[in-house]
Amino acid sequence: MKLHESQIKATASENALTYIESAWEEALQDGLDSNILANVTIYAALRDMVAMYGEVRVSQITEKLATRIRNGEFTKFGTLH
Repeated sequence: MKLHESQIKATASENALTYIESAWEEALQDGLDSNILANVTIYAALRDMVAMYGEVRVSQITEKLATRIRNGEFTKFGTLH
């Protein structure tokens, strides 16, 4: 991937995350439970990924999640729990 393409992808990812975080905050303000919201969001994302890439590829991608979680990649404020 060319540098320019990776910059475009990074910007698109940042924009997408901004949209998701905004919708998340709105849902919390509307009284949705954060645990239910998290589970439904993961379900929806996996469902869409399976539709795009298929079960085998998504299972390969998700196999790496445990390590990424343990390494703090998804820790919001940089403090591992």
